[in-house]
Amino acid sequence: MIWFISVSILCSTVSLLVKADTIFDDVSKGHQTLLTEASKNNFDCEKGFESILGQFSKLQSSVTMKDIEAAKTFLPELFLYRLKLKDIVHLDNPVCLKQMRSYFFQSRSVQDQLYILLYTNEQKTIQSVDFLKIDVPQLKEPSRSFINPKVSDSDLHPGDIMIAKGISFTSSTISRLPVQPNQFSHIALFVQHDGSLHTLESYIGKGVDAYSLNDALKNENARILILRPKNANLAKNANEMMDSIYAKSVSTNRKIKYDYKLDMKDHSELTCAEVAVTAFEKASDGRVIIPEFQSAINFSNSDFLKNMGLRNGSMMMPDDMEFDNRFDTVLEWSEFTLLQDSLRKDQIMNFILKRIDKNESILNHSYKSVALDVL
Repeated sequence: MIWFISVSILCSTVSLLVKADTIFDDVSKGHQTLLTEASKNNFDCEKGFESILGQFSKLQSSVTMKDIEAAKTFLPELFLYRLKLKDIVHLDNPVCLKQMRSYFFQSRSVQDQLYILLYTNEQKTIQSVDFLKIDVPQLKEPSRSFINPKVSDSDLHPGDIMIAKGISFTSSTISRLPVQPNQFSHIALFVQHDGSLHTLESYIGKGVDAYSLNDALKNENARILILRPKNANLAKNANEMMDSIYAKSVSTNRKIKYDYKLDMKDHSELTCAEVAVTAFEKASDGRVIIPEFQSAINFSNSDFLKNMGLRNGSMMMPDDMEFDNRFDTVLEWSEFTLLQDSLRKDQIMNFILKRIDKNESILNHSYKSVALDVL
């Protein structure tokens, strides 16, 4: 009887372990099948991604604390699968691009969920963090970073682009407005300025400025992705061109203002995305226009779009740079302690935007907002 109970307990334990491994093994096998099929000339993107997207949904609903150890191994696999698929899927096919966007969104959603599971007790809110006093994030920290093994040098270079996901409601609004939700909300360009590496960034209310790496990386970001032009000469020219434009604005005391009209053709004023657009456009004499593919906005509430300075149709979003095949993904870094706060804001803004789109606005005017309208 004792022997039977012991065997039963052992079998139950093995069963749980197998089940825990299988949760990730099935997704890994699904990726191997997807990679094989995607390499074929007749790959059907519509059907090809159905199985893996279904496996992601199943994984998200079934993963628990018992899967923590297996999750540590599985996390970097997700990053590598995204790299491999970007190399072989033809994104100039609109169906393939749509499916890849869905795949990347779901893959990173699983990644975020696993990070939160691994570090549940360390989750923070943005209000509890003094970003001026925190250490400068180490982008190569193993537990927070995924580095592309094909990139020979993962140090930051002039001409690199950083896309990031902020933790504010503004960031969530930007990432949730497109038809296919995004997971990034800001773009910065790395330039060699005054003898050291800086980021050139444009912010609402501030315009374009150069920021030290310490300041740039201490910003309120839950996620950072570093992208590098495959053409080294293009990167060099983009760095020199944009630094020259910025240096001239400083020397003449004519600050480059934020472009509230979001006019990507007139570069006298610049949004954060337009800093990078201008750099590569001028560096290539207009031959390289980024990104290759733009997000789509389809919002019924035209008044809201107008007030936001947006429009329906194709529009560049920070997320789009990840799908530009002229750039390699160098590394991805996560501030996993702030992911839960970031996702919570995303869900809130997603709900609010859906209500606004149906003209069911739940936002009430305050004295401050009325005063802002007058201004």
